[in-house]
Amino acid sequence: MASDRRVDRLEHLMERIEAAVARLAEAQVRTEERLARLEEAVARLAEAQVRTEERLAVLRGHDLQRRYTENAPAYFQRLLRQPRLVPKEELGRLADSAEDRGVLSAFEREQLLWTDVVVLGRRRTTGEETYLAVEVSATVDSSDVLRAADRARLLQRATGLPAIAAAAGEGITPEAERQAARLGVWRVLDGRTYAPDEAHPDTPV
Repeated sequence: MASDRRVDRLEHLMERIEAAVARLAEAQVRTEERLARLEEAVARLAEAQVRTEERLAVLRGHDLQRRYTENAPAYFQRLLRQPRLVPKEELGRLADSAEDRGVLSAFEREQLLWTDVVVLGRRRTTGEETYLAVEVSATVDSSDVLRAADRARLLQRATGLPAIAAAAGEGITPEAERQAARLGVWRVLDGRTYAPDEAHPDTPV
C-alpha cells in the first residue's frame, strides 16, 4: 500500500509539473505574440515616419522651386545678365518646334518639359545670349546633377543657343558635389552660387 501511495504521489507530482510546463509554454506563446505585434507596430511607425519625411522633402522641394521661379533674376544674376524666367508655355513651344524639326525625339521633348526652372539672359563672361536649365531639390543629389546636365544639353539642341546646367537647393551630397565638378554643373545652395570648380564649404567629405 505504501508503494502505491508513493506511485500516486509521483504521478500527481508529474501531472502538476506537466501542467506547469504547459502554462509556461502558453505564456511564452502569448509573450511571443505580443512581441510580434509590437514589432509590427514599430515597423508601421517607421514606415509612416519615412513616408512623412518623404512628403516633407517633396513639399520643401516644391517651395524651393517656387522661390527660384519667382526670384530667378536675383538667384541667377552671377551667371546671367538681365535674366528672365522662361514660362512653361514658351518652353513648350520651343520643345514642340524642336520635335517638329527632328532635333528632339518625343521622349527628349518630354524630358525637356520637365525641367524645373529655365532662365534666359546674357552670359556675363561673353555677353552671349544663353539659357540656364535648373533642377531644384531640397538636398541636391547625383540624380539632380545628372538631370540638370542632360536637360541643359537638350535645351541647347532645341534652341541652338548655349545652355548652362545648374542644380539648386538647400544643401548637396558629397557625391553630387563631385559629379557637378565632373559634368560642369553650377550649384545654387541657400541662394549662393558656386561654379563647377568651386567647392561648397559646408559639404561633408
